[in-house]
Amino acid sequence: MCPQCHWNVDLIDGYPAFAPDVARQSNGYPADIHEEIVHLEGSCFWFKGRNRLLQFALNRYFPSAESLLEIGCGNGFALAGFAGERPGMSLIGGDIYINGLNFAQDRVSQAEFIQMDARYIPYVSEFDVVGAFDVLEHIDDDLDVLREIFKAVKPRGGCIISVPQHQWHAINGGIPEGN
Repeated sequence: MCPQCHWNVDLIDGYPAFAPDVARQSNGYPADIHEEIVHLEGSCFWFKGRNRLLQFALNRYFPSAESLLEIGCGNGFALAGFAGERPGMSLIGGDIYINGLNFAQDRVSQAEFIQMDARYIPYVSEFDVVGAFDVLEHIDDDLDVLREIFKAVKPRGGCIISVPQHQWHAINGGIPEGN
């Protein structure tokens, strides 16, 4: 059920689906991309380093935050970092594609997961922090997403946003070999 309007939300694979028409699409990504990435994240310097930076930002700028929504949570790697850093924090992971949510649920069992389109976040003034980590560059309507983030954040809350420094997808077609 939608927390704001009490609308009954469809379930896909057990997850509330706020954008069910796009839940099984992949927008040019291989269908098994989540399965491939889940095996890389734990050993890849980039994912591990990014998690350290995200945890630093959370602790530095939001030391008393009790709730966090991650947009584009994928396999839940960043959420797992937050769960380890803040065991009592309420965590919700949302992703447009349903495929990664099972991996995320396995990784962060204490978090809740939803399928959603970041252009239509189904929360109003709900979270101390909303995070979007290497997500905005994939969305044409990034200003709409930023407006939705602003809407979902509680008064005096904030957001943590990261975008990649290099265009690996454009240059190499994906994650660099050997990393």
